[in-house]
Amino acid sequence: MPWSFTESHKSITVGVAGNEWDRGLAKAAQQLSRRMDLRLELVHVFEPWIVKYANPVFPFDYNLQPNANATQRVDEERRGLAADHLESLREELGLPPEAAAIVDGDVTESLLQRCKERSSLLMVGGATSYPRSLPKTLSHTLSLMSRSGLPVMVVPRGTSVNFTKPELTVIAADDMTEQSQGALEVAFAFANAIPKTTLRHVHVTSLTRDRLPSHFLQIYTAAMGEPKQDQIDADEIVTDVRARLETELHNRIRKLNLLDHYPNVGKHYKCKLIEGSIVDELKEEADYFNADVVVFGHHHPLHKRWLPFGRVTYQAMVTLGRPVMVAPEWTGERSY
Repeated sequence: MPWSFTESHKSITVGVAGNEWDRGLAKAAQQLSRRMDLRLELVHVFEPWIVKYANPVFPFDYNLQPNANATQRVDEERRGLAADHLESLREELGLPPEAAAIVDGDVTESLLQRCKERSSLLMVGGATSYPRSLPKTLSHTLSLMSRSGLPVMVVPRGTSVNFTKPELTVIAADDMTEQSQGALEVAFAFANAIPKTTLRHVHVTSLTRDRLPSHFLQIYTAAMGEPKQDQIDADEIVTDVRARLETELHNRIRKLNLLDHYPNVGKHYKCKLIEGSIVDELKEEADYFNADVVVFGHHHPLHKRWLPFGRVTYQAMVTLGRPVMVAPEWTGERSY
C-alpha cells in the first residue's frame, strides 16, 4: 500500500519541549492538520532528574539519599510547570483536553512509542545554528529522525511557517540512492494530501568540468568500452553523465509508479537536475521557489558520539531556515 498521511484514525503528533518556540511549532502543526484533515496531538515527555554516582569499587549506581527529597521536589515543580505550559498551549489552539498529554520516560523512546500505530507525522522543533557541542534537545531530534518509523518534520525555531497558503511548494531532495526512494514516496504522499501543492523533484550533482577528478576520466572510458586517449574531452563526459542522470531521475518516478499512486500531484510535478554544492544549491532552490518543506530520505547513524545522522541532511536542517521532513527507512516495499 502507498504511504498515506490522511488515514482517519491517525494524527499529527507534536513534540512539545516546554520552551518559547513551542507555540510557533504547534500553530504550524495545526495548520497542517486542518489542511490534511488529521487530528492533532500535543505530547510533552517528562524526564525526571535522578542524582546518581558511580562507585568505582562496586559496579552499580545508587541514589544519593541526602538529595533524594530535594530532587523529588524539583521534579514536582518542573512537572507542574510543564503541565501549565501544555495546558496553555492546548487552550490557545482550541483543542479538546484529550489532545494534550504528558508522558514519563526517555524523550526519544517515549515519543516513538506514542506515535506508533497512531500518528502519520511527528513534528518537532529544530536548531537554527551549529552548536559547539551536541545539546540534549538536538540529540533527541537527530535520534528521532534516524530511528522513527514514520516521517519526522523539523520546524526551525523562531521561523515563520505558513501552511495556510492556497498553494504550497515541496522539494524532494533525491541523492539517487535507495533511501531516497522513501523520500520520494513521502514527498508525493504529502503533496497528494494537500491540493495544488507543487512537488519539485531535485537531484544535485557536484560533477562539473572543474570538479571532474582525473581518475574519473579513466574509469568512465573503461566502463564505456572506449579506447584510452591522451586527451579526453571532459566537457563531453560531463554532458553525457548529466544526460544519463536526467534520464534516471525521470525513470525513478516511473519505476515507483508514483504518479499513478498519487494522482493529485499530476501536473504539479517538476523534475530538475542541478550542478553544484548540495546544501548550497538546495538552499538556493528552496529560497527561489519559497519552498514550504524540503524532504530527505532516511540516513543510518554515522558517528554515534557526534551526529547520528547524514551530514547533508543535518546541514540542510540548520541552514535552510524552513521545515525539513525526513522519511522513515526505505525497505524496498510500501509496508510502512
